[in-house]
Amino acid sequence: MGWESFTPKLVGVIPCGGEELPEGEVTRLATGIVVEKLRKGRTSTLCLPLLLRKGENEISFIENYPVIVVDGCSKKCGTCVLRKLGYTPDETVIVSDVVEKLGTTLSQETVNELSHMVAEEVAKKVDMIFHRIAEDRRTEPIEL
Repeated sequence: MGWESFTPKLVGVIPCGGEELPEGEVTRLATGIVVEKLRKGRTSTLCLPLLLRKGENEISFIENYPVIVVDGCSKKCGTCVLRKLGYTPDETVIVSDVVEKLGTTLSQETVNELSHMVAEEVAKKVDMIFHRIAEDRRTEPIEL
């Protein structure tokens, strides 16, 4: 069996839980766009409330696969939950940072448009993770 069989085939994406904020809605919509369209078959959504409850499937996933947290704002609730559980996300995307970088504002009217822009950022991070894994695998074998 070659080392390729040990290369992760999925990246987990965790949207924050900002229920009543447009930022939280963007994280969930953007995650759905990535998982269902942009990187379908290479990503999986993880549930933040199940992580808080230490759900067996979620914990097992983050122990075995790379994870991206999509946080809505500078509070970084999703990242904080992961760190509280003793894990560090491989990458993060913060909606408020993307909004600032684009020089736009977030409102109920711009949620859909910004969700697609954030999804593109998340997709780039997925690609970066797979690229890093591929680069790590190109090291020379250790001489014994």
